[in-house]
Amino acid sequence: LACGCVCSSCLSPLVARKGDIRAHYFAHHSRESCETAFETSIHLMSKQLIEEAKFIALPALSLSASVMTLDGTEISDSVVVTEAKTQSLSEVRLEEGVHDFRPDIIGYYKGRRILIEIFVAHKVGSKKLEKIRNKSEVALEVDLSKVNRFIGKDELYEIVVKGVEKKKWLSLPSAVQKKRILRERIEAKLKALSEKQEREKAK
Repeated sequence: LACGCVCSSCLSPLVARKGDIRAHYFAHHSRESCETAFETSIHLMSKQLIEEAKFIALPALSLSASVMTLDGTEISDSVVVTEAKTQSLSEVRLEEGVHDFRPDIIGYYKGRRILIEIFVAHKVGSKKLEKIRNKSEVALEVDLSKVNRFIGKDELYEIVVKGVEKKKWLSLPSAVQKKRILRERIEAKLKALSEKQEREKAK
């Protein structure tokens, strides 16, 4: 209790636990449990890590499609929307409103911005996701719903900042054009196959 620390979720006093076996951690002074303490602390720490790092690893995104013709021939193709990369951020803002919603994080780079949502217990709702996509915003989700309750700061940093396995694109406007290209490729392949079959029939 000497540190005067309180739980960021329920504001109850915390006591530092410093043993020789387990990693040091804080616990509620009272015996009553705080059901949202883990969610809140992971959420806050993740935002802080990105804010301090001023960069984030972004996952790759590819699109694929396939169709089956009447004679059983499969036509397929794929396009790369974006490669995995590390993006530097010139500015990071937390819980700042944009349009009529409030993302967890807004990262700015090269005159652009990326909205970052931290998913611990609650995913982005369908209405908010629709608004994000209608505004053609670039948006990313970091899924921390299954992280260990005793995860340390360094491990969380590897997931939230440097890793890509727990990340997925919620909205990527460039994917719309790539979908169009993919559809045109499939249609071109279907046309080419049809023309080939017609030539073979004419022989």
